[in-house]
Amino acid sequence: MGKKSIVENSINGLIHYFHKRNINYAILNNYKILPYIKNDLDILTLENHETIIKILKKIKKDFKWDKVTYCRNLETPDFTEQSVETFNLYKKKNFYSLNIDFVRGVIISNGVILKKTLDLLNKKKIYKKRYFHLREEDENIIKILSLSQNIKSNKFQLKKYKYLLEILKKTNKKSFKVFLIKNNLELLNKPLSELRKKNYRNFYFGIENFRKKIFLKTLYKRPLLTIINIFFRLKIRVLNRLVIFLNKSKIININILKDSDEQKVKKILNNLYKIKLFRNIEYLKSKIILNQREVSSLNSGGVLVKFGSNLENAININNLDTEFIIKKKIFNYVIKMNTIVS
Repeated sequence: MGKKSIVENSINGLIHYFHKRNINYAILNNYKILPYIKNDLDILTLENHETIIKILKKIKKDFKWDKVTYCRNLETPDFTEQSVETFNLYKKKNFYSLNIDFVRGVIISNGVILKKTLDLLNKKKIYKKRYFHLREEDENIIKILSLSQNIKSNKFQLKKYKYLLEILKKTNKKSFKVFLIKNNLELLNKPLSELRKKNYRNFYFGIENFRKKIFLKTLYKRPLLTIINIFFRLKIRVLNRLVIFLNKSKIININILKDSDEQKVKKILNNLYKIKLFRNIEYLKSKIILNQREVSSLNSGGVLVKFGSNLENAININNLDTEFIIKKKIFNYVIKMNTIVS
């Protein structure tokens, strides 16, 4: 291996501080390739906000990041058991960024989590004697739910879906089938059978039936918490629907002089998306009502881009701007979209 990048060194530094402080955590997804990720890391933990801030400040100082930012868009009170705290580290030179989500509760449906976070953490595993992660069976459930939504968004077409081959292989193991029985999750057997037959539509509706049954069961056992959680999930979605009116920090305003500049900037934005500066990106079609793709982008932590000629608080692009200058303007704008951690 060659010299590690600032992202890779920061991941190892983060894990070092976690272990030093005996923080209870588990990596969600991609733990086998750590620290060689592009720039996106999801961590399940119950650690408090103040401790996380202190550690990220140390990472910023140790590895010479320029800024640490914090996004509250998916944050809910700790008692809801399903909050997401999103942090980003930025290095202006070479346009490096590192996105870290600290997750409290893996959501299976509105108001319902897969299991209590502490239960998941108590059954975590360790990889290469260094990286704690969810056990394979719990991670499989998360990937099954993610695949279902992905298939729906692609209108049930036959294609090479993320996680598909991995799910087909791992869920066919005897150990996983025993896990489903022990955890009262046998309802997943039928949709998984449909998935193996490439009946994607039946797979999706089978998963939705599973979500519904789990939701009703949880509503019966924990009615107050479930209703409160539904309120907070709806609040997040409503705020995303009203993002244009509330002038939220999820819209990148760009002033251009002529229409041809729009395509030039879109190409640069797509390149920045490929290096994971954005989780998702959609271009605003309307000044009033968001379409479903735009809402989905916001719900998944993405951004919207709005082009104009006289927008306030905007990036101003002129004919003399080179690709590097435009990229720099966008990168600096993105840093300021969220709360700067002092």
